[in-house]
Amino acid sequence: LTAGADGTVRVWDVSTGTELAVWRGHLDAVNDVALSPDGRLAATASAHRTVRIWNVASALQVCRFDGHKGWVLRAAFSPDAQQVLSISRDGGLMLWDSTHAYVLLNDPRARASSAAFSPDGTALMAGARDGTLRQWDLATGDIRVETRIHRARISRIAFASGGDLLLTTSYDGT
Repeated sequence: LTAGADGTVRVWDVSTGTELAVWRGHLDAVNDVALSPDGRLAATASAHRTVRIWNVASALQVCRFDGHKGWVLRAAFSPDAQQVLSISRDGGLMLWDSTHAYVLLNDPRARASSAAFSPDGTALMAGARDGTLRQWDLATGDIRVETRIHRARISRIAFASGGDLLLTTSYDGT
C-alpha cells in the first residue's frame, strides 16, 4: 500500500510491481497508511483531518474518524486491531474504537510526534515534540509515566517484541 499526495491509496502486487487497485475517498493528501496485524484492515491518515478504515480485500471504506484539528500525520492499529491511534500535525493524539468510530482517548495537548502500542495492547507510549515520553494505561485512560527523555522531538518509538524494551529516536541526535 502506498499513500499519495493526490488523496489516493494504491495497492500493489509486490512480486510483479503491478498496481492492483486505487482507493479513493480522502479529500486531501494521504500522509500515512497502516495495516492491521492480521492484514485485513488498513488505516489511512489524511491532511483533510480524517482517518479512514478500509477493508483490504474489498477496497471498501468501513469507517471514518473525524475530530482532529490539524492534518493527521500518523495512524496505527493496536495489536488486536480493536483500536486505532492517530496523531495530528498540531500534536493532538486520539485513540479510536476501530469499528464504531468513537473516541476512547483524546489528548489535544499531548504535543505527540510519535506513538506505539505495547505488544500486549495494554499501554500506549507517545513521544512529544519537547522530548517527553508518556505512557497511557489503556484500561483506565490514565497517564502512568511522564518523563522527559530527550532534548528535542521524539521521532520514533518502537517496542521490542517481548515488550520489555522501548526504543526511541529523537531530533537531538540520540
